[in-house]
Amino acid sequence: MSEDDVTAMGKCPVCGAEIPLDATVCSECGEEFNMEEETTRERSRTLIIGGIIVALIGGPGLALGSYIHDIMHIDIAGYDNFYSFGWANRFVATAGIIITIVGLLMIIIGLRGRKELAGEPERD
Repeated sequence: MSEDDVTAMGKCPVCGAEIPLDATVCSECGEEFNMEEETTRERSRTLIIGGIIVALIGGPGLALGSYIHDIMHIDIAGYDNFYSFGWANRFVATAGIIITIVGLLMIIIGLRGRKELAGEPERD
């Protein structure tokens, strides 16, 4: 028997019967498997979690970095003006806003995917 003849097996989540991993219907109980739905669910979850992480890094993370730069007098690329809102602070604030917006968009896209899976119509 060659490796090509061996089919990877899994268990049906409903009845526990052994079925091929590429099966679309359980041969024992008739349960249908929708792999596209599962992939969409995983993608939505990844987007939501990733969006939360990106938003937290973007907003509070970069704002905190700018604040620490001024309070602790840490030079950034030779920039040592700690008493005014200079180019380094503007750059960090702008980057933080952009990164936060990207994170929020990731969360929104992930939530829309979840809403589509639940069968709720989209509102435009």
